[in-house]
Amino acid sequence: RRDGVLYEYGENSPFLGYSYFYKKLLDWIVDKLNTQKDLGPLEDLSEILRLNNFPECALISIGATRYTEFGEKKFLEKNDELFVVLYDAKKYSYENIVDFVKKNELKKENISFLHQVVSDILLSN
Repeated sequence: RRDGVLYEYGENSPFLGYSYFYKKLLDWIVDKLNTQKDLGPLEDLSEILRLNNFPECALISIGATRYTEFGEKKFLEKNDELFVVLYDAKKYSYENIVDFVKKNELKKENISFLHQVVSDILLSN
């Protein structure tokens, strides 16, 4: 959500549509933490870790889905609100989820919401 408008940054994707799981995913994460540089929408992760005194643990919460046209052309800005939602597609429709986010109804049965506001700390200069 930017300036009160909800944009789709990534495509609505089924969990089984992802290609990295378990060891392959963990190996990829370790590689990116050690080698990813600041380029376009990417952050220099090893520098962020260094600036934060190499924390002993981290919560890694956002997967890489296919971007929408908006997501391909826009980068995150300070005060943008991010929502990542895991939901049971047998119980809820995609339209239900969009409506819940618009109304800030982020506590529902069988749904996991991640809501984060972008701050200067999350943006590299």
